[in-house]
Amino acid sequence: MAAAQGLAGALIGTVKDAQGGVIPGAAVRVSSPALIGGPSTVTTNEKGQLRFSALPPGSYMLDIEMPGFATYHERDISIGAGATIERTTVLNVSGVAESVVVEGAGSRLEARGSGFGTRFGPQDIKAIPTRRSSMFDFIGAAPGISATSPGTG
Repeated sequence: MAAAQGLAGALIGTVKDAQGGVIPGAAVRVSSPALIGGPSTVTTNEKGQLRFSALPPGSYMLDIEMPGFATYHERDISIGAGATIERTTVLNVSGVAESVVVEGAGSRLEARGSGFGTRFGPQDIKAIPTRRSSMFDFIGAAPGISATSPGTG
């Protein structure tokens, strides 16, 4: 006894990501004028596999969608009587955008200065009690200046 040739074909395959991992739960749709009743849809199983087992001979379009991935679209898949066509498709990640937002307030210190400063006006100079009226007496009154420190010569 010999089996007769089947009048329908099949489309099987696996849906993977760019790193080779399988994608379960992807929506897979085939459409063709040969399909009575319109497009047929399946969801990939836990191994990322899809199967359309009884497709009439004709030219088909394959669409695969999964949130977070770019939609896969393929045209002109020819399925003949008794033929099984296998497709391994790769979905690329879509719409990945990464941004870094840095928020902060400006420093309270003047970045260009040392952070220390002494400004003497004419009234300040007249009000400083000194033993003499020498310029060195005024300089010695500035913060950080010491007559006994070797670095302030």
